[in-house]
This record gives sequence, structure tokens and C-alpha cells, in this order.
Amino acid sequence: MLKRKMIEMAEVGVNHLNLHQMRLTPYNFGPLTERGYVFLHGEKVTLLESELCALRLVRFGLEQGIPLPVNYCSFPYKSRFQQAAARHRAALAVRASGEEVTEAGYLRSLSATSVRYWEAALLENPSYSYPFEKIMLETGRALYVER
Repeated sequence: MLKRKMIEMAEVGVNHLNLHQMRLTPYNFGPLTERGYVFLHGEKVTLLESELCALRLVRFGLEQGIPLPVNYCSFPYKSRFQQAAARHRAALAVRASGEEVTEAGYLRSLSATSVRYWEAALLENPSYSYPFEKIMLETGRALYVER
């Protein structure tokens, strides 16, 4: 079905197809275990069939010359690079004078005697234990970026 849809998407001008690797969570545990998937144990539990499907779709698109770029976003990639980008954006919102944001998105301060690191996190409610910034969303809900 996805192979047919890739052709249709290219024909109607879709710019790209982004495929995310499925992973096991407390919310989908029941339905996924009932279907007999093979689970890969790594940083998080992912599904072998999800990865194989994505790689087959990338190969299909290339072999058929379908003008639809396909991005396979594996969980390790998402975990390493997307989380770093999210940390980086959050860190910029709460960075104090004299702090820099590292490539991995952490806050760092240097002194003659120490190097200190912090992580900025997006939360639905602040803990009030650390400095934070409130961000109002268009929906009227708020998010908090906390050190």
C-alpha cells in the first residue's frame, strides 16, 4: 500500500515522505505484542519490521526513480539529533549571561575553577526548583522551559 501511495504522493507534488521508526511504549504494548512483531532492544525497544519496511520503501523509491525524497528517521537518529536540537532551542530561551550552548544543546559555564553543565527541558508545568521561561502557545496553553 505504501509503495502505491509513494507514487501517488509524487504525482500530486508532495515534497517529501518522512518515515519514523516504530517503538514499543506502555500505550501500544498490547496491540503490538498481539501482532507478533520482533522487538529490538537498544536505547528504547523498537520494531524490526518498522525498520525493514522503511528501508524497503527507500530502496523502492530509488529503484523506481520516484521523484519523492524519503527520509527514514530511525529512533537512534531521532534520539541523538532531534533531542539535541530541541535542547538547543530550549537552552537559548533560558541562557544566562556568561553561559554558552554546546553543540549537543546543553548550557555550559566556565570559570577558573570549574565547568558546569545544565539541560533545559520543555515542561507542561514548572517545578519551581530552577529558573524557567513561560511560552504561550497559540492554543492558549503554556509550555515552560526550565533549566
